Amino acid sequence: MIALTAGLALVRDPNTQYQRIMVLTSVKQQLRQFEDDLRIINQNLAPGTEPATAVTLVGKTDVCPYAREETAGFTRSNTNRKCRRLRGNTRDLISDDSITGIELADGVRQSEGGGWSTEGVKSPYDAVIPGSGDHAFCPFYAEYKGQADATFRAGHARDGITTPEEVVRLGVQAGVCPHSAMSQLCNETEVIIANYYHAFDPNTLNITGELIDEGTFLVCDEAHMLEPRVRGILSEEVSMSAFRGAVNELARVDAAVNDDFTDHDRLNDAAPPDDIVLEALADAGVNLSEVTDSYRFLKRAEGMFRNLITDHLDEEVPGWETTGLTPAPQTIELPLRDPAVPQQDAITEWAENLGVPERIWTRLPAVADAVANALNEYEGAANDRAITDTAELFRGWWERDYKRYFREITLFENDSNYGADDWQSEYEAKIQLHNCMPRRVIGKRLQNFGGGLLMSATLEPLDVYQEVTGLDYIAEFETCPVTQRTYNVSFPEENRYSAAVDLPAYTYSNRGDVAENTQTRRQYAKAILSVVETTPGNVLVCMPSYAEAEWAADLLEYRDTVDKPVLLDESSTEEVTQELKQKFFTGPGKVLLTSLRGTLTEGVDYDGDKLNACVVAGVPIENVGSPQTEAVHTAYKDDYGYKKGFEYGLTVPAVRKSRQALGRVIRGAEDVGVRVLLDERYCSLDDQEAVREYLSEIERNDYDVVDNPDTLRAELEEFWRSQ
Repeated sequence: MIALTAGLALVRDPNTQYQRIMVLTSVKQQLRQFEDDLRIINQNLAPGTEPATAVTLVGKTDVCPYAREETAGFTRSNTNRKCRRLRGNTRDLISDDSITGIELADGVRQSEGGGWSTEGVKSPYDAVIPGSGDHAFCPFYAEYKGQADATFRAGHARDGITTPEEVVRLGVQAGVCPHSAMSQLCNETEVIIANYYHAFDPNTLNITGELIDEGTFLVCDEAHMLEPRVRGILSEEVSMSAFRGAVNELARVDAAVNDDFTDHDRLNDAAPPDDIVLEALADAGVNLSEVTDSYRFLKRAEGMFRNLITDHLDEEVPGWETTGLTPAPQTIELPLRDPAVPQQDAITEWAENLGVPERIWTRLPAVADAVANALNEYEGAANDRAITDTAELFRGWWERDYKRYFREITLFENDSNYGADDWQSEYEAKIQLHNCMPRRVIGKRLQNFGGGLLMSATLEPLDVYQEVTGLDYIAEFETCPVTQRTYNVSFPEENRYSAAVDLPAYTYSNRGDVAENTQTRRQYAKAILSVVETTPGNVLVCMPSYAEAEWAADLLEYRDTVDKPVLLDESSTEEVTQELKQKFFTGPGKVLLTSLRGTLTEGVDYDGDKLNACVVAGVPIENVGSPQTEAVHTAYKDDYGYKKGFEYGLTVPAVRKSRQALGRVIRGAEDVGVRVLLDERYCSLDDQEAVREYLSEIERNDYDVVDNPDTLRAELEEFWRSQ
């Protein structure tokens, strides 16, 4: 509310350069919170003051009518690719002025509607894509190109705030592309509420890129997530099944024009006529040799990836071809370089030894466009093509450096086995290009804004945060100072009890496997029971992983002294998680067990009596045995040295997760609750592995150090008696 009020004051002051506010948040629920806050601001403006206008941006899959209903061949996974191609086709059809966008859309508009609806509004078009091949087009986008300015104005929203649902309703009713309408509204509204993708994803910046300038005031909410979210945004992956599909698509096009082609009998589908291929190549500025070279390169690369997987399994799981991968781990990481040494990966080294020139890597996206256009024209459908994403991945593979990007193959459990009798019977492989250190990208992007606020309750240590997010780049410019502000907790101290319990570090070497009844596990069990049994209401127990959460759930489920229902959160869909959350909130007190890496520990508002206690067991440092995690550590270590590299890349993010979970308890001045940290590392400032220094000064003063679970129980009983 403070950020929005300050931002609006700047935007409405004619003496500033600001024209708009861009709000970024990593949590969908916070999008709604900003909308609600703006409504409150508008309701309390002085008489005669114009209300603030806003639009909330979401992804195409949330607003595209076809994607929302998964009709006309659209799914949530292929929406961006299908949309990109259909929009291009639509623009081509109306570019020669022989037909307008409105005429194109009117030609397929149904007087009685298309027989399907979304957001309660009937579509004016059929649930099929009109046209054929490269002439297939999106009628919603065609109508937008013809009359969007007349249809979508910021003032159309009843309260000035245009939500995604309202954009969909208005768009479908008018037959206009809702996603394009959002971009139109961005140019008119004072506040743009968006997620991190709209500022950092290269594919999304075509909507918002022009708005990231000195005229935009940034409000970055949940800013502690800026670094990990952008790291994910900048990473790419392609499955091996998609890679195989890309090779087959190249083969089909190469077979049409290459007399020397020898793999006709191995094609999964027929080759298109040569005239279609030649026209598509000419349009894309691609020559015949480039298609052949790309096919031969990717075909060999596919074999190389398969060999790497087989060799790794032979080394790590001897005899796997006979006995199978049993017991099969959920994931198997195959690093393509030593994660501790920033150096060339195995695939790039193999390609260089083979003599593959740079142009084959960098020209792959252009070749991919030609291949996709040729196949779509031949098949008469605007299908998304595997070659498109594969080409983008390989161009990035060549262009990205080796310290900030880590290449690996990861095997994921998979039920679809394609009838294979090797590792594919249990796994799908993904070829991955991971970003390890996004600070440079973040810093340069933040520098483009006119100014702003990055805010969260868990940014400290602020000097570390400033470095890892690239704010130190901005601080070098005298014209753009970076200022730090910290604010005290304003809620009554007597309403909360906070403790750090001095138990052995909750590491695997101390606690053992979940099946073991170790001394460490018995102590943690006793401490968790103390909180659950003394708390008159809902308790959230946060463990380092879902497996540990299941252990704690079993512990509580079979204790006669626990009279609360026990709910277990597992890695699942957002819909399932939301249902679990509502079950937790409804009725008498319950215990909810979750992972600190899950979605229930931050960005969720447990206000009022929804949560009375939170327990955090252990420090959720990423698995340092993972090659990807080690590569992140290596990147930070290379910039900051060994100790700071571990601190910046792993320790501080882990402690932030714990602090976020604990922050769910006290959300307002009337809230009453208990917050408990279990692990000796939260208790000491002196020990080498201690993390207490990464709590804020306020938190260090707030969290009493308690010697054992018995003392904890006594303190909790005394606290609840006083309420």
